[in-house]
Amino acid sequence: MRLAAAFILCTGPAAAQAVDCSAPQTQADMTHCAGLAYQAADADLNATYQLAMNDWLGGRNAPSGQALLTAQRAWLSYRDAHCSAVAAKYEGGSIQPMMHADCLTRLTNARTEEIRAYAEPY
Repeated sequence: MRLAAAFILCTGPAAAQAVDCSAPQTQADMTHCAGLAYQAADADLNATYQLAMNDWLGGRNAPSGQALLTAQRAWLSYRDAHCSAVAAKYEGGSIQPMMHADCLTRLTNARTEEIRAYAEPY
């Protein structure tokens, strides 16, 4: 539910205006930019995961593909629960959605690198 709140803020008035994410000026801008960073990280993870599944692991039906699918599902549950716990520290504050998105981005980028590292051919 908190993730939804982060993206509702990211699609609000700040999204309608050009926000300079290299120097956001307000909490709404910072939250918007954090949401954009997470969306980019998630897209990169999804693309990397698909390449690993299709090109190197032989798809979902191969034993290694099934193992990656199982691991990815578990990791997604962990990431979401962990970032909700991180954001809970800021419950009720305007910074909470940004902290949630920042956590999602950080863990998603790390997972993308993990998949890249073992998906590269020997």
